[in-house]
Amino acid sequence: MAMYRYITLPVGPNRVLIVDGLDLLGLCHTTMAAIGPGNTPEGSGTVDAPWLLRTADHWIGCFNGLYKAKMKAGDVYFNWAGRLIKGDKSYYFSDCGPVWRKGVAPQVGDTAIHTKATGHDAINPLYSSTAHVGSQEALDRWKSIQINADPSYQKFAQRVTSPADIFKEDPQFNYADGPWRNTWATVQANPMISKFIRDIMAHRPLSLFTQSGGHNRHYARLQHMLPNLIGAMFLAEPLRNPRAWIINMMLLDLADSGHAVRIHGRDVTWDTILWHPEALEVSRARPGTKDTPVQSKVLGPILDKRGIGPVTTIGKLHNVGGLMPASPTGGGKYGKGHPKQADFVHLREVEVLLTWLSLRTAGSRRFGSSDLDASDCVPGRAVADPLKHAPTEYRGALLQARQLIENRAKSLDRVP
Repeated sequence: MAMYRYITLPVGPNRVLIVDGLDLLGLCHTTMAAIGPGNTPEGSGTVDAPWLLRTADHWIGCFNGLYKAKMKAGDVYFNWAGRLIKGDKSYYFSDCGPVWRKGVAPQVGDTAIHTKATGHDAINPLYSSTAHVGSQEALDRWKSIQINADPSYQKFAQRVTSPADIFKEDPQFNYADGPWRNTWATVQANPMISKFIRDIMAHRPLSLFTQSGGHNRHYARLQHMLPNLIGAMFLAEPLRNPRAWIINMMLLDLADSGHAVRIHGRDVTWDTILWHPEALEVSRARPGTKDTPVQSKVLGPILDKRGIGPVTTIGKLHNVGGLMPASPTGGGKYGKGHPKQADFVHLREVEVLLTWLSLRTAGSRRFGSSDLDASDCVPGRAVADPLKHAPTEYRGALLQARQLIENRAKSLDRVP
């Protein structure tokens, strides 16, 4: 088994062009470098006026400089789905609770303040009609639900596989016939999550109804879980590696397709995007599981994390992570810079890119790094600048690939 490295693009009857995925990844790199600073969003990034991001330009404006500049003055804040999300100088994101609380948690003994403006008991942790926060137990319950500090990609994947862990199911209801009774880790559940992500990113109202017209009983769970994940995927990772904006938007498209999309036999679902399925429950609290042999053939980083080789124990799967290139331990660090070498993180980026591009280019195929050779490929300079360096007979195929990548960078909507 080899990681995908090359793609064929049709250029005429029975003729194809072989392109090195690293050259296409380099095109993603230069696209982000040339895309400009983006636009300033509404708000000032403070607790009182958190940023409201509505367009791709707003998001790009944050990770292309606005966020870093603001960080010199302290933490920055965003309003995503009514949640106050804090970003710090290390690019970690934490959910500070509802926006209207302005980051202030209730304390035991506080008096409930019901205001017309919020429609809530602004101090009472359970938003009930009781007069005060009566116990530490009630306060701890509020914090366990409302405060969500910097969860890991592994934790996000666990919540996808077991959404009832976010908020417990009401035992009086029986959801046995529901399509997402125990998990969102299915191809059918992907569009539900993806639509919420796009709506939150565009600051659109979230729907209480599913695309089929039914009631979305997971509304509160999605509103609670996704803002932090969005901050990690679409701001923290692009702050470390701007290509992550394009690659993660491509993953969003793949998950939103509504049918099975596979990379090396693994369905692209939100749990596999975020973490390796065999490592979901590995933790410091369960050290005995770390030496358990991996059941499938898995490639991952070895040696200095630039080499690629088999990963044989579950305890090493944190270096593999999910299908998202930045999800492994150190993924953001090792993805930095122009992709000039075929290391694990860069080839993971290539795999997402080629899978996405092949679904939008009829007649194309992906190939592993051992199936073809770079000497069979069109020169990299032709990929970088088709108008200047590509012969007329295959210039159109390269320009189409370039346009698709640019379209993906500039929009929050799904690229067809």
